[in-house]
Amino acid sequence: MEPGPGCLPCRWQLQLGRKEAPTEEALMDQPLWILLPWTVFGIAAGIKLWRLATGLGRQLGRQTAPKEPFRQTLERIWAKGKDA
Repeated sequence: MEPGPGCLPCRWQLQLGRKEAPTEEALMDQPLWILLPWTVFGIAAGIKLWRLATGLGRQLGRQTAPKEPFRQTLERIWAKGKDA
């Protein structure tokens, strides 16, 4: 029985000149292709993290807390610690 033109494993068999079923090695000549989706995912996650970190940095940069009351509170605490 001759393989049909629409059968993918049959096309592999014909291209490779084999009459038996193709092995996994024949179907996956370059196993590095498996890393392609992980690379895309890593790049996308890195871009997302970069955007989040940049937005957070801008937001924190806009908020300026008054430093003088905080400094006075620390000086009072330190003065109490010296007296004790």
